[in-house]
This record gives sequence, C-alpha cells and structure tokens, in this order.
Amino acid sequence: MAMFNPWWTTGKVKTDLLEEYRRPLFDELKEFLEDRQIILLYGLRRVGKTTLMYQLVDHLLTKGIQSDVILYFSFDESSGDIRDVLKSFEAKVLRKPFEELQRVYIFFDEIQKVDDWDNKLKIFYDLHPNLKFFICGSASLNLRKRGGENLAGRTYMFHLEPLSFREYLYLRDVEVKIENWELHTERIMPYFWDYVRKGGFPELMTNDSETKVREYVRHNVIDRIMHIDIPSEFGLHDTELLTFLVEWICRDPGMIINVDSLAKQLGRNRLTIRNYLSYLQYALLIRFVKNLRPNFLSTSRKMKKAYPSSTGFPYAFFNEVDEGKILENFIVQALHAAHYYRNKGDEIDFIIINENDRIPLEVKSGDLQLGKFIKNLRKLGLKFGVIATMNKFDEISQDDVIVKIVPAWALALFPEELLKR
Repeated sequence: MAMFNPWWTTGKVKTDLLEEYRRPLFDELKEFLEDRQIILLYGLRRVGKTTLMYQLVDHLLTKGIQSDVILYFSFDESSGDIRDVLKSFEAKVLRKPFEELQRVYIFFDEIQKVDDWDNKLKIFYDLHPNLKFFICGSASLNLRKRGGENLAGRTYMFHLEPLSFREYLYLRDVEVKIENWELHTERIMPYFWDYVRKGGFPELMTNDSETKVREYVRHNVIDRIMHIDIPSEFGLHDTELLTFLVEWICRDPGMIINVDSLAKQLGRNRLTIRNYLSYLQYALLIRFVKNLRPNFLSTSRKMKKAYPSSTGFPYAFFNEVDEGKILENFIVQALHAAHYYRNKGDEIDFIIINENDRIPLEVKSGDLQLGKFIKNLRKLGLKFGVIATMNKFDEISQDDVIVKIVPAWALALFPEELLKR
C-alpha cells in the first residue's frame, strides 16, 4: 500500500505522476473536495483520469492536509478488496478508528475490478460520513451504470473528455486571440489536422507516427471497450456486431440511423440492434444528434444521426476519411452539438441551443451552398445562421438574413463570441 502513497514519507506526490498542465475539470472538482458525496470520475480510456486524481492529491497536500489521511489505491496494480484495503489503512497507517478523524480522503483507481464494488463502497459511505471518496476507472460504462443505480444520491459524476482543441493548442504553445483570429487561418490548419487525427488523447500529443497513433486509438481505446468493457457489463458475446456498428459509423460520421433497415440488412432482431447502439453510446464510443421538430421545442425519437465520440476513431479504421465528414464530426465534439433539423426535405446540419437562442449551423468543406441555406432559414423564420468551413470566413447580409462564415477551428476556440449575431 505504501508504494502507492509516497507522500506518507516525502510529503509530496512524485513529479512523474503529475502533469504540469491541469485540465479545466480540475478547478471544478476543487469546489467539491469537502462535500459529502463521492466524486465519480468517468470518461473514455486514456484521457487522463488517473493523472487528475494525483493532481487532486497534490492540491490537498499543498493546502496543508496531513499526508497520512490521504490514501490512493489502484486495484489494477494490486488485487484487493475495498474492506481489506480500508481496514488495513485504518489499522496500519492512521492507527486510530476512522470516526476519530475529522476528514479522510480516499482515492480508488480502477475500482471496477473489485466485485460488487458499488455495494461495498456504499456501506463505508453510509457508516463513515467523514470519509471522502474519489473513484475512477478505465471502464467508464461500469462506473456510470453502477454508480447511477446503486449509489444514486451518493455521487457527483464528472465527465473528463478528450483534450479540446483549445487545450491542444495551449500544450503546443500556440496562442490565438479573439481580436485577430482571422490572421491565423493558414498557420492553424496543420495543427487542426494533427488534432483531429489524434482525437484529443493526451499521450498522443508528441507522437507523429500515423501508424502508432492509429494502433494506440484502436487497441488501447476502441477494442478494449468493445471486447472488455461492454461484454463484461452486459454479458454480450457478439463482439462482431459491436465492431461492425462502430466501423460502420466511423466510415460515415453523421449517418441517420434506421434501425429497421439495419436489422433487415444484418438479419438481426430490431431490439438487438437498438440495444447494441445504446451500449456503444453508454460506453462513450458514439454519440447521437437528435432531430428537432419544426417548432424547435421537442425532438423526434427517430431519425437520430450517429457520430464517433472522437475524431480520432475514424482514422483508427481507415487510412483516408472524408474531410467534410471529419469537419462535421469535429463540430459535434467541439460544440457538443446535440440537435439537427430535418423536415420534408429541408435539412440543417446542427441547431446549436444557446440559452434561449436557436442557432442554425451548416458545415461545408467545399461549396457553401449559401442560397439553399438562406432559403431554409427563411422557411423557419430565422434571421441569422452560421456556416462552419475549413478555412473560409466572411459575413453575408441578404435582405433580412445574416450568415456568418467561420472556420470550424475558430468556432471551437471562441464559440460564445462567434455564434452570436
């Protein structure tokens, strides 16, 4: 146990366990350090959850928290049971009962490897209000499902996403300011393509081998989720169907899912197809964009678009990927786009819901098709829209309609400013 907790003797976390850069979520989590609830950190594999845990330990130490009341334990590196680990910590390190201490901080990594971990953790949570638990693991599906069901009301769930494009540029020491972003268009494009290929995974930041990047994403992220996480959580054996669905969506990001047609094509049950798609969504491999109804007040349960949850996923399967599709996928990832519009042949790629505003957004890598976009805006009674491009920028005013043309990378960096009229 001591090997996981060098601060018990040194008073600090080893520097090789800490990254100098701290993700935005770090500052958010600091606000919850003294709350009663368990902090449950989930996200795709290899996005930096363990590093974030060590950074929180380091923060507690710099605040003056006594080093021996902070426990970190990884169930990946050492087998054990939650009760055995906590009782050993209580007896050999604290040397007094938990209830005699004001606060004890417990960090459990790869907790999904413990059988029945949620119920075991619930017992200690209920018996010892002074224990503050932080849990995470590579199998985010397991954590979210069991944490939401058996630890309901006892957890705060936080999603650690892949690096954003803003974070990527910061780590590459590239600065772009809102006042003159237009001047950076040509300079930014190589960084943009490097980012979308690597998908925002921190460990790929300095890896320039396309083959190694592809192998890393495919084997360390996608395959482990499809062949380990989903089967173990749901008892599935048909990983071939999972693989087909992921590869199918990565081949054509933004496709409209027709479960009936897909089930007929594959000779599978409709419910099976629907369930497998939901497993992929729950496991964070894909995300859906829903169709807004004409009144923009509700969404349709049908006609969902499916996208890989990382722009790096298509490159893990294919050497060449349609640039327009990747641009669209980038917008989904960067802006968390959740809605599009399609009705009677009229379609708008995305409807960005910003507070009480509805902002129509088209993604174009080639011809802007400006006339068609303006026509659709007028049909919907809208006076403002945005076209996300590869590197074009302009502002078009046509009678009562204004269209802002902006590179997708700039929208990712300055969404609040560039999505305004």
